[in-house]
Amino acid sequence: MKLTLLSLLVGAFSLGAHATTSSTMDFLNETSPYYQGSRATKVAPNGALISDEMYQEIKDPANTLGTYTPNEMTYVKVAEGVHTFNAGGILNLNVVETENGIVIYDTGDDLHEADLFYTELRKHIDKPILAIVYSHEHYVGGAQHFIDMEAERGNEDILIIGHYNHNESVRASFAGVALHKEVSDVLIPRGANQFYSFIEKEGPRARGYTHHISLEHPKGIVDVNTPIDHNGQTIEIDGTEFVFYVDDIATDSANNVTVHIPDSGIVMNNALNGFLVNIYSIRGGAYRNPNEWVAALDLIESLEPKILLNTHSHSVNGEEEALRRIHEYQDAITSILNQTLMSIVKGDTRNAAAHTIKLPEVLEDSPYLRQNYGEIPTMIPQIYSAVVGSFNGEVADAIPMHPAAEADLIIRASGGQEATLEFAKKELENGNFHNALKLGKHLVNFDASHQPSIDFKVEAMYAMAEATMSHNLRSWYLSQARVLKGEIALPAALPAFPEAVNMNVLNYLENYRIRINHEKAGATEAKIGFRFDGGEEMALEIRNGVSYARDSIADSDVVLDMTPNAFTKLYNNLANIDQLVGTEEASVSSGELETASQLLGMFDVLYDWENDEGLKFILSVM
Repeated sequence: MKLTLLSLLVGAFSLGAHATTSSTMDFLNETSPYYQGSRATKVAPNGALISDEMYQEIKDPANTLGTYTPNEMTYVKVAEGVHTFNAGGILNLNVVETENGIVIYDTGDDLHEADLFYTELRKHIDKPILAIVYSHEHYVGGAQHFIDMEAERGNEDILIIGHYNHNESVRASFAGVALHKEVSDVLIPRGANQFYSFIEKEGPRARGYTHHISLEHPKGIVDVNTPIDHNGQTIEIDGTEFVFYVDDIATDSANNVTVHIPDSGIVMNNALNGFLVNIYSIRGGAYRNPNEWVAALDLIESLEPKILLNTHSHSVNGEEEALRRIHEYQDAITSILNQTLMSIVKGDTRNAAAHTIKLPEVLEDSPYLRQNYGEIPTMIPQIYSAVVGSFNGEVADAIPMHPAAEADLIIRASGGQEATLEFAKKELENGNFHNALKLGKHLVNFDASHQPSIDFKVEAMYAMAEATMSHNLRSWYLSQARVLKGEIALPAALPAFPEAVNMNVLNYLENYRIRINHEKAGATEAKIGFRFDGGEEMALEIRNGVSYARDSIADSDVVLDMTPNAFTKLYNNLANIDQLVGTEEASVSSGELETASQLLGMFDVLYDWENDEGLKFILSVM
């Protein structure tokens, strides 16, 4: 029988597929710590069981870390009149002296960190603060402490310089605005998973020795009073010219401010990190376009810096070293992007590409490109999604499978709960930690009350935490293990802070619209007007089971008058409209209370304080 060209091609593809499966597992077994790996034997000073890669950073930080010494205050005199402080995390406070004062770049994550910074600052410099510049919105929580401490010194005239979108972004959420701002507060609990917020300080499952975020420490956010609205905007501060750039330099925020001081060749930036950039952060957020990050680095290079002051990395004094650092970072990001695009063109799946894309060998050992913050495999699918969307091209995945249905299929196909659990335990023993955790997920989804499966999934998460070099991932594994064990609980979204609602109550009223329940609303067509004591007005229109925010309250079926504090209670489901009217925190100025109660009853309760264990836990620690 003649072999057709088609049959030869099919045969070749089939043989290739079988060969690839075997060689791929050989590759993973050789290169990944999650396949045929070993449990951790290294112990951090706080007792944490960590991977060899993490331990190396403790043993030899000078050569392996691109940031300053963890858990210690560091002061560096970068040049005459140029200083960098680090409070033991990944964030730097950079200070530039003018003739009669100082300009600082960032303020710390919260008031506690700001106190550490300010105390150390005053040991070395006595000049008053003339200006605070926000690199972006992530590290502004310490600003109020600097303002208060300066006021005690009689200094009450401080410029607060930031991106023109800064105030709007911060008011949308303390974690920054999401692509769809209505869900911005989801990023805060996810950030708690990522930054060791609820991990023990000591013991084998203790938090890492790098930056962590404590939700127990209050923030003191101060609005920008001097916005930068275009590239090249120049402000003279105490006789020194500062040039600001804000356009087309997005990195981990779209609201970056890069600062150039031409007279001294200083460039302050949020583009050069002391670790590999998180092209995608596992806490979520908008797409971080690698091209934009590279453009931010292009800008820095074009300014020909002599001194680099970085938000998350060692400061640099010297043109040659500055250029080397810029090029290394540019090349790393570009290489990851190019490899990913090539994988897309070749037809590789995103999950396969995630494990084959590597840094060029010449860059592997750079302390500034270590994957101790995030790992490349977590970033590749985000680039795929930006290019081809969430569908991976496999028709079986065109309709997302419900987790319960997937678990049911896997567990039944594997011979049931007990048989799957025994197989999973062998995978864990053999060092196939990723396989073990995947099976652990299905085991718990199949039967969330089966304690042996719960215990196994926890142990699999511990194994992954011990194998990774990424603190972001390690924190997620340990946090979710604590959640599964019932030691902590996290809500899906954090309730609104009264301070945030007071800053922009209309923003939160607009966010409220997504809670409309189309089944409850049915064919209702109505309009609810809100009037706040500051004069702000907005209406929620209900139509075809959808709610829209409208600027005008004219023709509203009912108009409610209240303070932002009262609306915060409504927003956080701490009171309904009947209760607020009953306590005289709200009133009905047009229409009937019964109408208002009926219409607002069509919006779902988001924060169930009686039954949501995550809300109860957050309330207990804050």
